[in-house]
Amino acid sequence: MEAAGAEQSGSLQQKTSAAHIARSSVLFSMTTRITAIALANIITWVKIASAVCIEREDSSAKTPEQLLDRKQTDGLIIAAIDRLPENYRIVLLLRDIGEMSTTGAAEVLEMTDSKVKVSLHRARAALKKLLDPVI
Repeated sequence: MEAAGAEQSGSLQQKTSAAHIARSSVLFSMTTRITAIALANIITWVKIASAVCIEREDSSAKTPEQLLDRKQTDGLIIAAIDRLPENYRIVLLLRDIGEMSTTGAAEVLEMTDSKVKVSLHRARAALKKLLDPVI
């Protein structure tokens, strides 16, 4: 009788342990993905901010009006990117701004390469639609 109780207890512990390992694995995977997306967002926004804020100015070639126009255009582009749905914005930032490969973006976003390509195409189309009236 005691052996059967000990066997049931051992089986229950194994099931509990397996469930704990499975939950930990899923949690680790989700945390890794969220961290990768957050890091990609930070890196890409730093690149955008650098491009906007650091002027590679050739003082003989650019007038103050041209520099102002460029800053305003950059501001409009950033505002339009912010208005995109999050899934489009992330794909666009990873591929176009962050210069990540399609495969790399697919791994970070846990998508297929073709899904990244479709999302990127739709993101660019949505961005163009937002920018056409203002630029």
